[in-house]
Amino acid sequence: MERTIDVSTNMSIQVPPDTIDVDITIQGTFKTREDCTAKYNVLLQTIKDALEKNGLPASILKNNKYSVSSHQVNRYKKDGEGDYYVAEKKIKGFIFRANLLIKEHLEEDLVEKIWKALSSCGNEVTFSIEFSIEHDDAIKDNLSVDAIIACHQKANLLAKAAGAKAVGLKYAEYDFKRRDLTYTACACSAYNDFESKNQAPAFDPSDIDVNCYVKTTWEIELLPPDDLL
Repeated sequence: MERTIDVSTNMSIQVPPDTIDVDITIQGTFKTREDCTAKYNVLLQTIKDALEKNGLPASILKNNKYSVSSHQVNRYKKDGEGDYYVAEKKIKGFIFRANLLIKEHLEEDLVEKIWKALSSCGNEVTFSIEFSIEHDDAIKDNLSVDAIIACHQKANLLAKAAGAKAVGLKYAEYDFKRRDLTYTACACSAYNDFESKNQAPAFDPSDIDVNCYVKTTWEIELLPPDDLL
């Protein structure tokens, strides 16, 4: 008869962020699709100019998505001679939305420069700043190895208490979770919250928690009576 024991553990490590991810949204409503495209181009160039004005290359700005959809409203009118109303959709212009991205290695003054640049671009520009870890494969590998070792030690401890020993790993599964840090702002609030457009909030991001959950099954065998003494 096969004898096994199940052991699981959670292990975590705190790692300082090394990357900044800035998600930028620009949007507006206009009468025609052409007007939407024209406004998008103006705002895009405004952001590029603002980045360069703050000592950053415009090339760090990447386009993720651009879309234009009709802006529809419901108008209600009586249905013939009836006493009830029916909705009739009317197109009242077009809405454009664009998603842009800045992803850079975290360096001194970089967050402040990006904040100042985007905060000067008008109310149509909103953005969120996220601090993350770009290359976490090595971190996850080390964490999973430590978790397996911890499970093995626990399996041996429990097995010995039952008069057995763990002889081999039969099954293992693991899952990782990571909590990145996000700050969201819009240009209008950036203006209102500070005395000057040239000011930016001080960012001192805390370490990021990387968590590894491991569930294992170990084969065990009974110890000879003499080994239990």
